[in-house]
Amino acid sequence: MSCILKDASTCTYLSEFGVEYVEFSCLYKDLEPFYLEFEKCFSAVSALKWAEKRSVWPVAAVVVYAVCVFSGKRWMEDRKPFSWKFIMGAWNLFLCVFSFLCVARVLPHALHNLSVGEPRDLLCISPETTYGHGSTGLWITLFVASKFLELIDTVFIVAHKKPLMLLHWYHHMSVLVWSWYSFVTRTPSSIIFLLMNASVHTIMYGYYFLMTIKMKPDWLKPKLITVVQLAQMMIGFLVTMASTYYTRTQTKDNPCDVVKDSLIPCYVMYGSYFALFLRFFLKRYA
Repeated sequence: MSCILKDASTCTYLSEFGVEYVEFSCLYKDLEPFYLEFEKCFSAVSALKWAEKRSVWPVAAVVVYAVCVFSGKRWMEDRKPFSWKFIMGAWNLFLCVFSFLCVARVLPHALHNLSVGEPRDLLCISPETTYGHGSTGLWITLFVASKFLELIDTVFIVAHKKPLMLLHWYHHMSVLVWSWYSFVTRTPSSIIFLLMNASVHTIMYGYYFLMTIKMKPDWLKPKLITVVQLAQMMIGFLVTMASTYYTRTQTKDNPCDVVKDSLIPCYVMYGSYFALFLRFFLKRYA
Protein backbone atom coordinates (compact mmCIF):
# COMPACT_ATOMS: atom_id res chain seq x y z
CA MET A 1 0.00 0.00 0.00
CA SER A 2 1.55 3.29 -1.13
CA CYS A 3 0.70 6.97 -1.02
CA ILE A 4 2.24 10.37 -1.74
CA LEU A 5 2.42 13.40 0.51
CA LYS A 6 0.92 15.88 -1.95
CA ASP A 7 0.95 19.00 0.24
CA ALA A 8 3.00 19.04 3.44
CA SER A 9 1.52 22.34 4.61
CA THR A 10 -2.00 20.88 4.75
CA CYS A 11 -0.93 17.24 5.31
CA THR A 12 -2.81 16.22 2.17
CA TYR A 13 -1.97 12.74 0.94
CA LEU A 14 -2.79 11.12 -2.40
CA SER A 15 -3.64 7.42 -2.16
CA GLU A 16 -2.80 4.79 -4.74
CA PHE A 17 -6.47 4.97 -5.79
CA GLY A 18 -6.20 8.69 -6.55
CA VAL A 19 -8.10 9.80 -3.43
CA GLU A 20 -6.95 12.92 -1.61
CA TYR A 21 -7.25 12.97 2.17
CA VAL A 22 -5.77 14.71 5.19
CA GLU A 23 -3.73 12.40 7.40
CA PHE A 24 -4.43 13.17 11.04
CA SER A 25 -1.03 12.19 12.45
CA CYS A 26 0.74 14.59 10.08
CA LEU A 27 -1.09 17.52 11.68
CA TYR A 28 0.55 16.83 15.05
CA LYS A 29 4.30 16.49 14.72
CA ASP A 30 4.67 15.14 18.26
CA LEU A 31 2.37 12.22 17.41
CA GLU A 32 3.55 11.49 13.87
CA PRO A 33 6.65 9.43 14.82
CA PHE A 34 4.35 6.93 16.56
CA TYR A 35 2.41 6.21 13.35
CA LEU A 36 3.67 3.72 10.79
CA GLU A 37 3.79 4.44 7.09
CA PHE A 38 1.27 1.74 6.15
CA GLU A 39 -1.20 3.32 8.59
CA LYS A 40 -0.83 6.74 7.00
CA CYS A 41 -1.25 5.31 3.51
CA PHE A 42 -4.39 3.31 4.18
CA SER A 43 -7.28 4.15 1.84
CA ALA A 44 -10.70 2.75 2.67
CA VAL A 45 -11.76 2.74 -1.00
CA SER A 46 -10.77 -0.87 -1.66
CA ALA A 47 -12.09 -2.06 1.71
CA LEU A 48 -15.44 -0.33 1.18
CA LYS A 49 -15.84 -1.67 -2.34
CA TRP A 50 -14.96 -5.14 -1.12
CA ALA A 51 -17.49 -4.91 1.73
CA GLU A 52 -20.26 -3.46 -0.47
CA LYS A 53 -20.09 -6.47 -2.77
CA ARG A 54 -20.24 -8.91 0.13
CA SER A 55 -23.18 -7.71 2.20
CA VAL A 56 -24.25 -11.32 2.67
CA TRP A 57 -21.10 -12.15 4.62
CA PRO A 58 -22.17 -10.80 8.07
CA VAL A 59 -25.62 -12.38 7.65
CA ALA A 60 -24.09 -15.73 6.68
CA ALA A 61 -21.64 -15.45 9.58
CA VAL A 62 -24.37 -14.98 12.20
CA VAL A 63 -26.44 -17.83 10.73
CA VAL A 64 -23.47 -20.21 10.84
CA TYR A 65 -22.65 -18.88 14.31
CA ALA A 66 -26.16 -19.58 15.62
CA VAL A 67 -26.22 -23.10 14.16
CA CYS A 68 -22.79 -23.95 15.55
CA VAL A 69 -23.47 -22.48 18.98
CA PHE A 70 -26.74 -24.24 19.67
CA SER A 71 -25.74 -27.53 18.04
CA GLY A 72 -22.47 -27.37 19.99
CA LYS A 73 -24.38 -26.71 23.21
CA ARG A 74 -26.50 -29.80 22.57
CA TRP A 75 -23.40 -31.85 21.70
CA MET A 76 -21.81 -30.88 25.02
CA GLU A 77 -24.80 -31.95 27.14
CA ASP A 78 -23.47 -35.47 27.82
CA ARG A 79 -19.80 -34.54 27.87
CA LYS A 80 -17.48 -33.15 30.48
CA PRO A 81 -16.57 -29.47 30.16
CA PHE A 82 -13.21 -28.61 28.67
CA SER A 83 -10.60 -26.65 30.60
CA TRP A 84 -9.10 -24.12 28.20
CA LYS A 85 -8.05 -21.52 30.75
CA PHE A 86 -4.69 -20.74 29.17
CA ILE A 87 -6.16 -20.35 25.67
CA MET A 88 -9.08 -18.32 27.01
CA GLY A 89 -6.73 -16.08 28.98
CA ALA A 90 -4.57 -15.44 25.91
CA TRP A 91 -7.68 -14.74 23.82
CA ASN A 92 -9.06 -12.23 26.32
CA LEU A 93 -5.68 -10.51 26.58
CA PHE A 94 -5.50 -10.23 22.78
CA LEU A 95 -8.97 -8.63 22.55
CA CYS A 96 -8.18 -6.31 25.47
CA VAL A 97 -4.98 -5.05 23.82
CA PHE A 98 -6.63 -4.74 20.41
CA SER A 99 -9.55 -2.76 21.85
CA PHE A 100 -7.13 -0.47 23.67
CA LEU A 101 -5.19 0.16 20.45
CA CYS A 102 -8.45 1.04 18.65
CA VAL A 103 -9.21 3.65 21.30
CA ALA A 104 -5.64 4.97 21.36
CA ARG A 105 -5.58 5.38 17.58
CA VAL A 106 -9.10 6.74 17.00
CA LEU A 107 -9.72 8.97 20.06
CA PRO A 108 -7.10 11.62 19.13
CA HIS A 109 -8.69 12.06 15.72
CA ALA A 110 -12.18 12.38 17.22
CA LEU A 111 -10.92 15.03 19.64
CA HIS A 112 -9.22 16.82 16.74
CA ASN A 113 -12.46 16.89 14.76
CA LEU A 114 -14.27 18.34 17.77
CA SER A 115 -11.60 20.99 18.24
CA VAL A 116 -11.80 22.23 14.65
CA GLY A 117 -15.56 21.89 14.17
CA GLU A 118 -18.85 21.45 16.02
CA PRO A 119 -20.41 18.38 17.66
CA ARG A 120 -22.86 18.34 14.76
CA ASP A 121 -19.99 17.73 12.33
CA LEU A 122 -19.10 14.51 14.14
CA LEU A 123 -22.63 13.21 13.45
CA CYS A 124 -23.23 14.64 9.99
CA ILE A 125 -20.04 14.83 7.92
CA SER A 126 -19.23 11.67 5.97
CA PRO A 127 -16.18 9.69 7.17
CA GLU A 128 -14.83 9.82 3.61
CA THR A 129 -14.03 13.50 4.11
CA THR A 130 -13.00 13.39 7.78
CA TYR A 131 -11.62 10.16 9.23
CA GLY A 132 -12.28 7.39 6.71
CA HIS A 133 -8.80 7.27 5.21
CA GLY A 134 -5.29 7.12 6.61
CA SER A 135 -4.44 5.78 10.06
CA THR A 136 -7.90 6.29 11.60
CA GLY A 137 -9.62 4.65 8.63
CA LEU A 138 -7.37 1.61 9.01
CA TRP A 139 -8.29 1.06 12.65
CA ILE A 140 -11.98 1.52 11.95
CA THR A 141 -11.73 -1.13 9.23
CA LEU A 142 -9.87 -3.48 11.59
CA PHE A 143 -12.52 -2.84 14.25
CA VAL A 144 -15.30 -3.94 11.88
CA ALA A 145 -13.34 -7.07 10.94
CA SER A 146 -12.77 -7.88 14.62
CA LYS A 147 -16.50 -8.41 15.14
CA PHE A 148 -16.15 -11.68 13.23
CA LEU A 149 -13.37 -12.76 15.58
CA GLU A 150 -15.37 -11.88 18.68
CA LEU A 151 -17.84 -14.63 17.80
CA ILE A 152 -15.16 -17.02 19.09
CA ASP A 153 -16.02 -15.81 22.62
CA THR A 154 -19.01 -18.13 22.62
CA VAL A 155 -16.82 -21.17 21.89
CA PHE A 156 -15.36 -20.89 25.38
CA ILE A 157 -18.81 -20.60 26.96
CA VAL A 158 -20.06 -23.70 25.16
CA ALA A 159 -16.84 -25.68 25.70
CA HIS A 160 -16.81 -24.87 29.43
CA LYS A 161 -20.57 -25.57 29.71
CA LYS A 162 -21.28 -22.13 31.13
CA PRO A 163 -24.79 -20.59 30.90
CA LEU A 164 -25.40 -19.12 27.45
CA MET A 165 -27.50 -15.99 27.90
CA LEU A 166 -29.66 -14.28 25.28
CA LEU A 167 -27.73 -11.09 26.03
CA HIS A 168 -24.47 -12.72 24.96
CA TRP A 169 -25.36 -14.29 21.60
CA TYR A 170 -27.85 -11.60 20.55
CA HIS A 171 -25.29 -8.88 21.27
CA HIS A 172 -22.54 -10.62 19.28
CA MET A 173 -24.77 -11.24 16.27
CA SER A 174 -26.36 -7.79 16.10
CA VAL A 175 -23.12 -5.87 16.67
CA LEU A 176 -21.48 -7.72 13.78
CA VAL A 177 -24.32 -6.95 11.36
CA TRP A 178 -24.60 -3.33 12.52
CA SER A 179 -20.85 -2.67 12.33
CA TRP A 180 -20.75 -3.91 8.75
CA TYR A 181 -23.84 -1.92 7.80
CA SER A 182 -22.59 1.34 9.34
CA PHE A 183 -19.24 0.79 7.61
CA VAL A 184 -20.65 0.42 4.09
CA THR A 185 -23.18 3.25 4.57
CA ARG A 186 -20.43 5.62 5.81
CA THR A 187 -22.34 6.41 8.99
CA PRO A 188 -20.65 9.51 10.52
CA SER A 189 -21.33 8.50 14.13
CA SER A 190 -19.41 5.25 13.61
CA ILE A 191 -16.40 6.86 15.24
CA ILE A 192 -18.41 7.37 18.45
CA PHE A 193 -19.78 3.83 18.28
CA LEU A 194 -16.24 2.48 17.93
CA LEU A 195 -14.86 4.52 20.83
CA MET A 196 -17.64 3.46 23.21
CA ASN A 197 -17.53 -0.19 22.23
CA ALA A 198 -13.74 -0.48 22.22
CA SER A 199 -13.43 1.36 25.56
CA VAL A 200 -15.88 -0.97 27.26
CA HIS A 201 -14.22 -4.00 25.68
CA THR A 202 -10.82 -2.89 26.95
CA ILE A 203 -12.20 -2.99 30.49
CA MET A 204 -14.31 -6.11 29.99
CA TYR A 205 -11.72 -8.32 28.30
CA GLY A 206 -9.07 -7.04 30.70
CA TYR A 207 -11.32 -8.13 33.56
CA TYR A 208 -11.81 -11.57 32.00
CA PHE A 209 -8.05 -11.96 31.53
CA LEU A 210 -7.29 -11.02 35.12
CA MET A 211 -10.01 -13.40 36.32
CA THR A 212 -8.43 -16.22 34.31
CA ILE A 213 -4.99 -15.72 35.83
CA LYS A 214 -6.51 -14.98 39.28
CA MET A 215 -5.01 -11.50 39.55
CA LYS A 216 -8.18 -9.39 39.55
CA PRO A 217 -7.88 -6.40 41.92
CA ASP A 218 -10.55 -6.08 44.60
CA TRP A 219 -11.75 -2.71 43.31
CA LEU A 220 -12.58 -4.10 39.84
CA LYS A 221 -16.12 -5.34 40.37
CA PRO A 222 -18.31 -6.96 37.68
CA LYS A 223 -21.12 -4.63 38.73
CA LEU A 224 -18.97 -1.67 37.62
CA ILE A 225 -18.57 -3.16 34.14
CA THR A 226 -22.33 -3.64 33.79
CA VAL A 227 -22.94 -0.03 34.87
CA VAL A 228 -20.46 1.15 32.22
CA GLN A 229 -22.26 -0.98 29.62
CA LEU A 230 -25.60 0.54 30.59
CA ALA A 231 -24.10 4.02 30.28
CA GLN A 232 -22.78 3.08 26.83
CA MET A 233 -26.28 2.14 25.66
CA MET A 234 -27.77 5.35 27.04
CA ILE A 235 -25.15 7.46 25.27
CA GLY A 236 -25.67 5.52 22.05
CA PHE A 237 -29.42 6.18 22.25
CA LEU A 238 -28.83 9.90 22.85
CA VAL A 239 -26.38 10.10 19.94
CA THR A 240 -29.01 8.47 17.70
CA MET A 241 -31.57 11.04 18.87
CA ALA A 242 -29.13 13.84 18.02
CA SER A 243 -28.52 12.31 14.56
CA THR A 244 -32.29 12.17 14.02
CA TYR A 245 -32.65 15.82 14.98
CA TYR A 246 -29.85 16.96 12.68
CA THR A 247 -31.26 14.88 9.83
CA ARG A 248 -34.73 16.39 10.18
CA THR A 249 -33.45 19.97 10.47
CA GLN A 250 -30.89 19.79 7.69
CA THR A 251 -30.98 22.29 4.84
CA LYS A 252 -29.50 22.38 1.37
CA ASP A 253 -26.71 24.62 2.63
CA ASN A 254 -26.19 22.62 5.81
CA PRO A 255 -26.82 18.93 5.02
CA CYS A 256 -26.46 15.95 7.34
CA ASP A 257 -24.95 12.95 5.59
CA VAL A 258 -26.87 10.24 7.46
CA VAL A 259 -28.77 7.39 5.82
CA LYS A 260 -32.24 7.79 7.35
CA ASP A 261 -32.93 4.05 7.17
CA SER A 262 -30.03 3.49 9.60
CA LEU A 263 -31.65 5.39 12.46
CA ILE A 264 -34.46 2.94 13.30
CA PRO A 265 -32.05 -0.04 13.62
CA CYS A 266 -29.97 2.15 15.95
CA TYR A 267 -32.93 2.81 18.22
CA VAL A 268 -33.85 -0.89 18.23
CA MET A 269 -30.28 -1.96 18.90
CA TYR A 270 -29.49 0.43 21.74
CA GLY A 271 -32.96 0.11 23.24
CA SER A 272 -32.84 -3.69 23.29
CA TYR A 273 -29.28 -3.70 24.63
CA PHE A 274 -30.22 -1.36 27.46
CA ALA A 275 -33.23 -3.51 28.37
CA LEU A 276 -31.18 -6.72 28.36
CA PHE A 277 -28.28 -5.25 30.34
CA LEU A 278 -30.70 -3.71 32.84
CA ARG A 279 -32.47 -7.05 33.23
CA PHE A 280 -29.10 -8.73 33.77
CA PHE A 281 -28.07 -6.08 36.30
CA LEU A 282 -31.30 -6.34 38.32
CA LYS A 283 -31.31 -10.12 38.24
CA ARG A 284 -27.71 -10.45 39.42
CA TYR A 285 -27.16 -7.46 41.72
CA ALA A 286 -30.52 -6.08 42.88
